Amino acid sequence: MAYNGAMQILRNVLFGLLCCLPLLVADVRNQAYVPVNIYTFNELWVVDTQEDKVISNISIPGQALNFEQLALSPDRTRGYLLEAGNGKDKIHVIDLETRSYITQIPLEGWSNPIDLQVTPDGKKLYLVSSGNGGLIRMGGRVEVIDVASNRIVKTVSPKQSDDTYNLRRIAITPDGSKVYVVESSNDQNKQCWIYVIDTASDEVTATIGLKGGASSIAMTPDGAELYAVNKESRSVSVVDVRTDRLIAKIGVGVSPGHVAVSPDGALAYVSNELSHNVSVIDTVGHRVIATIPVLARPIKASVHPDGTRVYVASHEGGLGGVSVISTQTHEVVAQCIVGSKIVDLALTPDGTKVYVVHGYYLGWPYHAVEVISTATDTSTAGLRILFPERIYT
Repeated sequence: MAYNGAMQILRNVLFGLLCCLPLLVADVRNQAYVPVNIYTFNELWVVDTQEDKVISNISIPGQALNFEQLALSPDRTRGYLLEAGNGKDKIHVIDLETRSYITQIPLEGWSNPIDLQVTPDGKKLYLVSSGNGGLIRMGGRVEVIDVASNRIVKTVSPKQSDDTYNLRRIAITPDGSKVYVVESSNDQNKQCWIYVIDTASDEVTATIGLKGGASSIAMTPDGAELYAVNKESRSVSVVDVRTDRLIAKIGVGVSPGHVAVSPDGALAYVSNELSHNVSVIDTVGHRVIATIPVLARPIKASVHPDGTRVYVASHEGGLGGVSVISTQTHEVVAQCIVGSKIVDLALTPDGTKVYVVHGYYLGWPYHAVEVISTATDTSTAGLRILFPERIYT
């Protein structure tokens, strides 16, 4: 009897532990991430997007000067945090389910890495580096990283331009077959290039001339076209992905800085910072069909997953806020003032919330991440976070 009783207790304990095991693995669908680095204090803060609270602080080893970007795997179980600017550039690999640090991938010193993207199948990373690390110039390049081994397996060095110090952004086609890497320049007349890399061979298979290059690029959801924004020439160039040729150049507003494409690929939205408006481009006719005034100095637009609204972040002084645009009427239907200079905006994947990073002072060293409900388009919460610069959802 004593033996049977002891076994029953053991079974109950084991059953209880097994029931608790799923709790140890986070639901990554409901997490957002804010990199924080202040001198020797380096962490990745994890936000529960259902409760709107910080639930974890993942320590990042070393003394990071700058966290340039966080790339998420397609299944959101891995995060790749790009550290740049201290001569010891690296990619930190993080398990987002267990919220734990895995390892780091060292990069060649002073490479000035800028943009990092994961292929749709999650098997490779593509990293673009400008090569301009201040006094030390190494030439721009693209590094291909195998995710399974966390190792650089190939380096692609484009040589079309007189100098490749201005490599800037990467876009990957939805089927993962091509990678587009663009150069950027402050001179609208300088001959820059878009390099097309075949992901099967990881070789440059085409080059596309683009005067002035591009500071922002976006691919249509079907992978048919690439939209490249040139701030100096106040224009957006369109590339036919099938033929790898320029097929249109569209004039927009003053100092365009960001482009976002609607989920159905029918419209593109360009934030014009110094003309304080958004240009709406018809992607079939390749023309501007509306120009929408928004809060001063728009820097980024994000289209709601259902395609009905566009959220535009503006950062002019104390009037920093978000303008909400109806995609049916091309009019601002709501505005939400959230405080001083805004630096980033991101929608949650389910479209229920918008997270806005701004510099509203909450007492040293905290600043705020504002939470906007898309049901009411009003601010519903605020998070106290150490000097946030970006948020990833």
